[in-house]
Formats: sequence, structure tokens, C-alpha cells
Amino acid sequence: MSEIFGWCGTAFDTGKPQDILSNKEYHICHSAQIETANLSILESTGSSIYLYNNEKIICALEGHFYWDTLASSKKHINQAQVLAEEYLKHNEKCLNDIKGAFSLVIMDVHNKKVILAVDRMGIRKLCYHINGDSILAASRSDQIIKHPSVNATIDKQSIFQYLYFHMIPSPATIYQGIYKVPAGKYVVFKDGKQVLKKYWKPSFTKQNKPKNALAEELVNKLTHAVKKFDSSNTGTFLSGGLDSSTVTGLLSGIRPQPHAYSIGFDEKGYDELEFARVAAHHFDVKLHEYVVTPNDIVNSIHTIVESLDEPFGNSSLLPTYYCAKLAKENGRSALLAGDGGDELFAGNARYAKQKLFELYYSVPSTLRQHLIEPTLHTPKLVEKLLVTRKIKRYIEQAKVRLPDRLTTYNFFHITSANHILQADFLNEIDQDNPLKTIRSAYADTDSTDYLDRMLHLDWKHTLADNDLRKVNQMCDLIGIDVHYPMLDDELVEFSTTIPSSVKMPYFKLRGFYKEALKNILPKEIINKQKHGFGLPFGLWMKKHKPLSELTLDSITNLKKRDILNPIYLDNLIKQHQDEHAAYYGEFMWVLMTLEIWLSAKQE
Repeated sequence: MSEIFGWCGTAFDTGKPQDILSNKEYHICHSAQIETANLSILESTGSSIYLYNNEKIICALEGHFYWDTLASSKKHINQAQVLAEEYLKHNEKCLNDIKGAFSLVIMDVHNKKVILAVDRMGIRKLCYHINGDSILAASRSDQIIKHPSVNATIDKQSIFQYLYFHMIPSPATIYQGIYKVPAGKYVVFKDGKQVLKKYWKPSFTKQNKPKNALAEELVNKLTHAVKKFDSSNTGTFLSGGLDSSTVTGLLSGIRPQPHAYSIGFDEKGYDELEFARVAAHHFDVKLHEYVVTPNDIVNSIHTIVESLDEPFGNSSLLPTYYCAKLAKENGRSALLAGDGGDELFAGNARYAKQKLFELYYSVPSTLRQHLIEPTLHTPKLVEKLLVTRKIKRYIEQAKVRLPDRLTTYNFFHITSANHILQADFLNEIDQDNPLKTIRSAYADTDSTDYLDRMLHLDWKHTLADNDLRKVNQMCDLIGIDVHYPMLDDELVEFSTTIPSSVKMPYFKLRGFYKEALKNILPKEIINKQKHGFGLPFGLWMKKHKPLSELTLDSITNLKKRDILNPIYLDNLIKQHQDEHAAYYGEFMWVLMTLEIWLSAKQE
């Protein structure tokens, strides 16, 4: 993946650009005034990247993108020049016409203004730092901290966000004063001020079309999205789920016998290779398999975690790494991933679960407040009947409004932060910040429909800050490009026009999508239960000594950092051994990877 590094200054005495740091890994150009600002481009591993400058403007643009309303004659020239021309014509509104995956930097020399932006879904990443009157922008936060003028300090609030979310949501990074540009937004720097603006948000304007017409349109748009990334050297991730099977199947209809790559686990309840094989056989693709073992974690975890520019606790990093590695070794230069389908077409179990709770508010408020709820506060009645106990638990959860209700099973809501974290650390953070982050993304749409809002929240967090970061970072590490047909802008916009009652009829996840694809996907894939790409880490840790030792050593070292309560960590280890190994093991993975990352970056 291409990377951008740019610097510009506005209030320095000297005026000539000079190289201040350069080696094979990265190159930064430093200039003293915006009139002589510079951008450097790091090595590309597949995506298109362009750089353009004249006396008025300097632009860098990278990714896999296209213009919505651009004359075909301009599609074959330097796209950074096109960006410059479009910006000079339309100012910031030009961002609305760029589609696909991109990050960009615009330095408006004449107006002394700088703009940083990323694509609508946050496929690309761009970080920035304000240093006095100068701005640093890079694809990774660890590129910024290499700049001699930056004094990087770990942000304790971001560590708390990481422990809460298992990643660090935008716009924060792990470093104080370094930020990520959020998906679909851009940052403007002018007159010593910075403003975060939104150039795109989904309209959620519903179409009143017959379902068969919507289904036909869906298949056409999916096919078109896959065609955009077709090449003889492109393969697919194939987990055996709906989305990876769809992408693989559509690619096989465009080009006979493409290559697909699947990961399995020698652990009952986690391995889904049988479904990947069903899809591969159905579509006549060349399937390549790799079975991940506990030894693979021990052998690769340091390489994987130390490659990250900030802590990231999604354990699916590891199978993603080995899947990309398998494809690279097999000669692929790019992979198509199926990420995004669940978040566009209502495929996550929490959507149906929250619909059940939201039904409570269809009961008239007078009836709820004066009959149902008072009755359930009668102790003898509640204790006597199982059904009333269940109803009481249902109402207690329903009364927690969305999106707060989504955090019910978070470790920090099951156990108080006062027990998990050390007191001094706790005093320096805002415990309410995670909920503020979720509420902001949930409300940041004009729709009042709970499902639309949940989908939008997942676009910003589950996708932009989690799933896409996972796949992108592992493909970057391996040196293979990755594309996301399910997140094609036209397909995303189309998904917002489908009524929620059609996307998820009653409580049927992906109801519309499955009906539309029933003549393309095999029945076994249509009817299978959603599984995911989870790693059986907690189970393996109980029976694989080297993995257990690695984890426990990391947690022992983490005790010395004045972040987590040692008593809580000891109890967590005991709970993992005596209670639910998979559940508690997931948080132990989060803690282990945090320690590995901190140890590597703070040496």
C-alpha cells in the first residue's frame, strides 16, 4: 500500500527546503514556509500514487480511486494534477467527487491552507500532528514520531480506549497530539486553526421498488464492484461466509478458475474449511489452504504486533496474516476481501437482538410506566415465576437506550474500572469517553431508524477502525495489495436505499441479501450460521505450554507498568483456567499484545 508523508510550515525564519532525514525506509522533506512546502512519497506496494505541485498548489493522492463526474480525457493524466484542478475550481467540494479508497493532502499555497482527507469508508488511513505552526501528515503514526521535532508520548486515554474497544477509535492514536482523519471527513488547517469537517454522510433515503428489482440491482452492483479489481494476478480471501463466497463466486464468473485462500484451525467449533471447500467446488476455483496452529502464534506474534503503528487487539490479525502470506507465496499481488457485507446488509447478530429490545418502545409509554414496570417491581411475584424474572431482565436491558445497550458485555461494564485499573491511572482518564465516542457515531446521521444508526456506527468503528485496519495492516506487512468490493461507493449508497424491514425482515439477518443471491451462492453457504474469523486463542492457551508461557510472561511484565490492577490480572488468569477459557482468553490476548507492542516501541 502506498504511503504519504508531508510537511508544511507557516511561521519559520529560514526559507529554503532541506532534507532533514532520509533512508531506504522513509524520506521526509522539511520546508520552512508553506510557499516552499514539500511532500514525499514512500514506496508503493501496488496502489496508484500521484504527486503534483505548481506555484499555487501542492497535492498528493494515493489509493484505488476514481472520479464521479470527470471527463474521460482527464483519466489518463496525473491524478494529483486533476485533484489540484478540481480543488481550484470547486474548493473543498471537490472531495465529494472522489470515489474509492484514497488518502490525500492538499497544500493551498496561495490561501495558506492545508487539507487532509480519507475516503468515505476509511479504507485508507492518514495521521497528522500539529507542531507549532507546522503540520506533519503520514499514513502511519510511527512515521510522524520519527520526525526529530516530535516528542512522542503515549496517551493514557488512548490506552484506556484500547482496553475498552481492543483498538483505538479515530480520531485518536496511541500518541498524544497525533490524530487519525476519520472516515468520510477531512481536516482543514488555516490561520493557525484546525477544523474537522464532514464531506460525506449516508442519506438513508429509501427506495419504494419491488424486492425483485432491488435484488437484480444488488447483483449488478456487486458484479460491477468485483470487476473493478479483476486482474490475472488477483485472488480472494475465502472464509466460506456469505461475503467472501460472493466475491469469489462473482470473480469466477468474470475470470475462470481464480485462486482463493482459506485458513482453518485444528479446533472444533472454529474451523470452517468445509464451507470454503463447498464454495470453491461450487464456483470451480483453485483453493489454497493453511491450518493455523498454536505454534504459529508463538512464532509470529512478535513480528505481527511489532509491525503495527499502535496497539491493536483483534486476534483475527493472526489468521489474516497467514492467509495473506499464503497468497503472496503463491504468486498473488492482490487479494479481494469480503469485509463490509454484514455492516451494509444487516448480518450481525446484535442487529436482531437490539430489534427485540427496541420493540419494548412500541408499547405505549403509559402502559409501560404505570402497569408493566410497577408490577415487575413486586419482589414476591418476580421470584415466584420464571417468566416474570425473564421479563424483568428483558425490560432492564431494554430501558438502557441505544447505543449504550451495545456495551452490556464489555469487560468494563461487567467489572468496574476501579477493579481493573490502578487508581493513579484511572485518575488521569475520562471513563465516559468510550460511550461518548459510540454515541457520537450513532447519532451522526439524519436517520432516526435504529438499524440505520447501528449500521452507521459499525461503518465508523467495526469497519474503519477495526476490520479494515486488521486486513490492511497484515497485507501491508506481507507486501500484498487488498481491495474491498463490498465497500464500493455505489454499493454502499445503494444499501442505504433499502428499507430496514427489507434488509432484515422480522429477525432474519441478511434476509434480503440471501434472497437476492440464492441463485448464485450454494445452499450450504446461504443457510450456514454466521461464524467469523475468530482465533481459538483462549482454548489453545490452556493446552499449549509455550503459548501459555508467552501469554503469562507478557501479563507479568504488564503488571509493572502501573496501568492494570495486579489483583485483577491474577483473577483474570484464574477465571481463564476455571471458567470460560474462550471469553477470558480474548481479553488476555488484548493484554498480551499490548505488552508486546509497548515493549517493542519503548526500548
